[in-house]
Amino acid sequence: MISDLLRFTARTQRQAATVVALAATLTFGYLVGVLQAHDVRLDDAMVALLKAEGLVEAAQGTAGELPPHAQHQYERHLDGVLQHIARALDEIQEAATVADEALSNP
Repeated sequence: MISDLLRFTARTQRQAATVVALAATLTFGYLVGVLQAHDVRLDDAMVALLKAEGLVEAAQGTAGELPPHAQHQYERHLDGVLQHIARALDEIQEAATVADEALSNP
């Protein structure tokens, strides 16, 4: 009889945990949808730019045996690329914010 009660309690706990997990998932999904109403392709663009940023940062200092003047130019151009990426990320974030605000306050 006690083993039946323990089995019932364990099953009830698993069911309760499943219900709570499902409710949390649905709530999280709703909040993400409300908070992020902009086009998901903007998020994809941000991911691509962050990947590009990481690749450019990894390329810094790996040009091999360049003469000092060429090394300086190489580093300067990579710094420029990083600045352009940072500006693009800022612009995408601003566009997403405008879209989110417009969609949440019609």
